[in-house]
Amino acid sequence: MKKYSGGNPVPKGVYLNLGSGEFYHAHNGACQLPGDSEERFIRVPGSLPVITAPIFGLGFVILLPLLGVLSFIGYLAYKAHIISAEAGMRILRPVLNDKK
Repeated sequence: MKKYSGGNPVPKGVYLNLGSGEFYHAHNGACQLPGDSEERFIRVPGSLPVITAPIFGLGFVILLPLLGVLSFIGYLAYKAHIISAEAGMRILRPVLNDKK
């Protein structure tokens, strides 16, 4: 896969900035890539978004509800820990004060 530098003329296509992950669309044949020569780009094949979009969509459909449920369970576990710690301190506080 050929890498391109920022500021260079490129053929028509879609390019991915490797540093920031942003896409740049070159509509005409002699467009220049944005940025300076330090920025690196690769040309993205036209079929790649067609193949990967459904896969990412399926991942969001499956993972986002799962993350919501897991974060709610984590929140409940955190609250249970706080409540049990406060109850334990209420029980131990008189015992600890008597030893002094």
